[in-house]
Amino acid sequence: MRRMIEILKKEFEIYQEMLKISEEKTDIIVKDKVDELEEMTRKEEEFVRQFIELEKERVQIVKNFAAEHGLGEKIIKIPELCEYFPEEKAELMGLRKEILGIVKKVKAKTELNEKLLKNSLEYINFSVGLATGTSASNGIYGQSGSTGKGEAKKFFDIKL
Repeated sequence: MRRMIEILKKEFEIYQEMLKISEEKTDIIVKDKVDELEEMTRKEEEFVRQFIELEKERVQIVKNFAAEHGLGEKIIKIPELCEYFPEEKAELMGLRKEILGIVKKVKAKTELNEKLLKNSLEYINFSVGLATGTSASNGIYGQSGSTGKGEAKKFFDIKL
């Protein structure tokens, strides 16, 4: 059970780092620093890779525990584990509470970053549309009422 607690602590640390990265990403997105955003994404990917490895090990520990106790393929959650390890109950439940809390914060920050990125892309598309003359203001319907694709206005009409 000690290894399980170590894994949960390490996963919590990873979530803390992910929260820091998410907060930094918010500032980077707002300031439109694409290079820094790419670097943050690489850091994030490394933490995700580490988390996946830890999670595989944690799942294996739980599977081994379930097999040893005749529980079959049942998914065992932390509160159920506490029944078998009452001396570690306080620590396990504390870790569970911390992890659930930080997961909620990371999720909220990630959703905010997604919205900011989406808004940024919409603005870029809008700006490109204005610059090329393919914005939504061209209209969807032609004179006859049929749908048609807007044609890009050409800034330069070069005839050779």
